[in-house]
Amino acid sequence: MTNQKGFTLAEMLITLGIMGILTGAAVPAFNDVMSGSRVEATTGSLEDSLHLARSEAITRGAAITVAPVAGNDWSTGWNTFIDRNGNGAMETGEDLIQVREAQDNVSIAAALVATQGSATAPVVTYMADGSAYTRSKLTVCVAGDADGKVLEVSSVGRSRPAKVSCTG
Repeated sequence: MTNQKGFTLAEMLITLGIMGILTGAAVPAFNDVMSGSRVEATTGSLEDSLHLARSEAITRGAAITVAPVAGNDWSTGWNTFIDRNGNGAMETGEDLIQVREAQDNVSIAAALVATQGSATAPVVTYMADGSAYTRSKLTVCVAGDADGKVLEVSSVGRSRPAKVSCTG
């Protein structure tokens, strides 16, 4: 009788079945990690833009605005620019400082918490002293995920990230 090495068909099927179960359990966890990564990356990018705008406002002694690229939809990306006329919109003659794109499948909702003057657009404008023209909240969520982040911009111009629920 020869001494053969290897697996029997039954052993191979059991091994493949166990691998299938473990893979099935790992896929949802991997998706959670990916959506959390998208939220963190977008929040970090948005916070970097806010820090840049505040720094530039102090350095240049001018109002610097961070506003969505398209209308009021922050999910398409945002611009940082010198807002010469103070209307919160990028127009001809205003210097563009930075353009950022949002991650795919990420939604960003902006809300004004308290305003000075007649501000109504969901933008963040820093004055020459580094203070924010409006107190704002920018909420970053991924479709289908319950956890997100909110960036709260205070009247003194500081931004602070915090966890938020995206389901309700």
